[in-house]
Amino acid sequence: MVKSKLLGDIVNVAHITLDSTQTRQLEQHYIAQYGDYNLMQMAAKAMFDKLWAMIDDDTTVLIFTGSGNNGGDGFVIGKLCQEKGIPTSVIEVLPVKMGISAYEAKKDYLSASGHILLLDDVLTEDGLEVLCISLGISKSANTSNSTNIIIIDAITGIGFPDKSKVNTQKESYQKMLKAVELINDLKSKACDFVKVVSIDIPSLLSAQYGTTPSKNAVVSDLTLTVFTLKPGLFLGEARNYVSNIIAVLNDLAGFKEEVTKLLAQDNTLLTLDYNAIRPLLPKRANIAHKGDVGKLFLIGGNYGMCGALLIASLATLYSGAGLICSYPLSEETSLFNIKAPELLTATSDDFYSRLSWANVCLIGPGLGKTDRVTKFTKYLRIALAEGENKKPFVIDADGLYILDEIGANNFKGGLVITPHIGEAAKLLATSIENVNDNMLSSAQNLAARYHAVCVLKGATTVICDEHNHIVIAPTGVSGMASGGMGDLLSGLITSMIGQGLPIFEAAVVAVLIHGSAGKLNAKKYGNIGTHATSLLDDIRLLVNGLVTV
Repeated sequence: MVKSKLLGDIVNVAHITLDSTQTRQLEQHYIAQYGDYNLMQMAAKAMFDKLWAMIDDDTTVLIFTGSGNNGGDGFVIGKLCQEKGIPTSVIEVLPVKMGISAYEAKKDYLSASGHILLLDDVLTEDGLEVLCISLGISKSANTSNSTNIIIIDAITGIGFPDKSKVNTQKESYQKMLKAVELINDLKSKACDFVKVVSIDIPSLLSAQYGTTPSKNAVVSDLTLTVFTLKPGLFLGEARNYVSNIIAVLNDLAGFKEEVTKLLAQDNTLLTLDYNAIRPLLPKRANIAHKGDVGKLFLIGGNYGMCGALLIASLATLYSGAGLICSYPLSEETSLFNIKAPELLTATSDDFYSRLSWANVCLIGPGLGKTDRVTKFTKYLRIALAEGENKKPFVIDADGLYILDEIGANNFKGGLVITPHIGEAAKLLATSIENVNDNMLSSAQNLAARYHAVCVLKGATTVICDEHNHIVIAPTGVSGMASGGMGDLLSGLITSMIGQGLPIFEAAVVAVLIHGSAGKLNAKKYGNIGTHATSLLDDIRLLVNGLVTV
């Protein structure tokens, strides 16, 4: 399924991520086998089985349906609720299209004595009053007469397009937006009593890009997605709307084989977490020597920015690298010796010898853009031309801006680049918004341009190589939005390469350790106040596989 042998060994159907086109192709295969409406009923039954664990004797179910087959899933779930005696109502946001399976599902729901309300009627002042009373929700306080209200969002589904293709002035969009606002409002009125469950993806969120036209989508507690994960569940703005995700109907006969056919060998998309990459964590032989587990040369730390290089250096130390030499361009080496005497330091006199000594190099943390950098760039270009180019390089921060001058083709031993969204926008000569809205293609473009593994950092990080192997890493916490986190990550990547992982796997493992460390630290101390060096002990635990995330 993937050319990368190490990643191929850990992949299962839970990691596979299909875009909307691939999902439709898979759907057509099973429609040919089972029939359209039968497949819808199978999917809805699988979703209802997951919902059943959330339902008790006092549960009320409210379902919002759209005009397509996502709405059909909602109607089938509604009928299953009716059959179990669960008080259920459907709010029809848009009328169901004639001649599709959803229309059959609506008729079956009505034949089971199902109750349908029209959105326009609900949105009147009297209608909202009646709805709140029927649900036992107070309009002014977080109270409910019902102990459990489940709102099922079955409005748009995976067919909802990228925001650039949505006409937000159309009446149909405005109706869907009002329904989304109503769902979110009901949740806010009784947040302790309401759980929102989205079918396939929260409505108004693009399943491919994770974008929404009006910065508003359903805020979901659980998303039940059919077949496989979707990119839009993790990218763009998704973290504002998506919480827990469960894939259903991925146990059909021949499922993995059919999915494999859809995945071109040179274009594989996976979504991984820390637990998935545990088998790839570095192993230490009983007779290991310090020179066996990484000889690292880290370059950066211009005047006023030595802290960045120190953070990267500490990341390599705490994650297990054997020998680490740091070269601050400012040549202020005392900071390194005081903070961590285990670190070697170098000056400009040592540059060529240490470059030759190392088996992996990091360039960028605290590098800056001064005349010293211009001189360093010249030295590096000469060194690469003279043959010091057979080792992997990791390029981060201001190091990214000298890449074109040095020439990516000169890095013969492998290259990893680690731009955040702003840096990627500069490299691609586009806007930050465009990169954020197109994380996958932006990472692909950078990987191809620099013949590198690209680690495109954001709320969700995307790792891509020039062969279009792509990993989505939905990890980390918002508290990690602080200075030095990128330096910590670049040090981790360098360390994983030094300890023997191929560069793509090293990048994936490092990103997932990095984000998981942020999660662990936030659990202990709170999200706000998280800073780079506070994660070092958590990184050590994670590298050794000693904690559960």
